[in-house]
Amino acid sequence: MPLAALALIASLAGAGAPWLPRVAQALQDSPGWKIDLLWTTKPAAGSLARPRTTSGELRLALDNRFRFAAEGVQVLSDGSTVWQYAASSGQVLVQSVDKLDPTMLPGSLLGQALAGSEVSSTQEMLSGRKAIRLELAVGKGALARFARATLWVDPSDLRPRRLSVADAQGTETIWDLRGWKRWSPKSGDFLWKAPTGSETVDLRD
Repeated sequence: MPLAALALIASLAGAGAPWLPRVAQALQDSPGWKIDLLWTTKPAAGSLARPRTTSGELRLALDNRFRFAAEGVQVLSDGSTVWQYAASSGQVLVQSVDKLDPTMLPGSLLGQALAGSEVSSTQEMLSGRKAIRLELAVGKGALARFARATLWVDPSDLRPRRLSVADAQGTETIWDLRGWKRWSPKSGDFLWKAPTGSETVDLRD
């Protein structure tokens, strides 16, 4: 059978398959990733608070360890503990992963999203590029506390491009994930080093 015919059959076979398992499998190509992350929090309608946006580099390992660095902000997780430093306060907050708001754990939340199930899928444009919009089931796991969860995927390379979650009060957290690059984490990449002069506040029990 000609190769063109085989390719057509393969594409048709995958056309109706769920997207999430394919995306999760594609991310297994590397033990870690470097991602340009735009992190936005939008308050609920009617709130006097303003949207907050932070951009920086997210280094993400497949075992839920991650490091996020932006101007004046550092967040690191070794999988069980999270350290958050804000230059504005000079403090380092130390918390257990299982006690932390899941919107502060983009790696873990993305993993939960990919391990879940999609309710619907549609094609649309995202930042001028074709994307598959997946409405996710929110009934269990890290997504259980949200009223809505949506994932946008680039169909050309199966990389997640945006993850949005909204709670019952209407507060929305959005991660725009850009410039995916393969990365091999080293043993010291997830060891916390407190910035000089910072104060550590340990919130663990």
